[in-house]
Amino acid sequence: MITKNSIIYQVVTDRFDNENGSLFLARASPYYTKEFKGYLGGTFAGIERHADYFSDLGVTHLLISPVEASSDPNAYHGYHPSFPQVINPRFGGEEGLKKMISSLRNRGIGVVLDYISTHISSDSDLFKEKMASVSGQEWFATKRLR
Repeated sequence: MITKNSIIYQVVTDRFDNENGSLFLARASPYYTKEFKGYLGGTFAGIERHADYFSDLGVTHLLISPVEASSDPNAYHGYHPSFPQVINPRFGGEEGLKKMISSLRNRGIGVVLDYISTHISSDSDLFKEKMASVSGQEWFATKRLR
């Protein structure tokens, strides 16, 4: 349970680390700002590698960026999923997510998944279905098509 004394650490999965610990070098690259818009390679296993670090900091909860899959090959932040029912395989899929959560829980750290139901890619089947009718368009906060 999150309380007023909780210490929440926010992580953007793709930007944090991977199972090899090689994202530090990528972020230290002089090309990092140019590549910032693209997928960098962070994973749930990369977050899990640092579970002791979070524990040593006194973190009580990890807030993780959206984990849903996207058809956009450069999507890294998760705020425009194409497949909101699928955990992003690039991050480690459902099994990787479960393993990371278990590892953090074993250290007394809760996990909060950032999920914004109104953020969805225009590639999503749900978006296409809803946008096919005026009543469906009202489901999204968007301008009606004419």
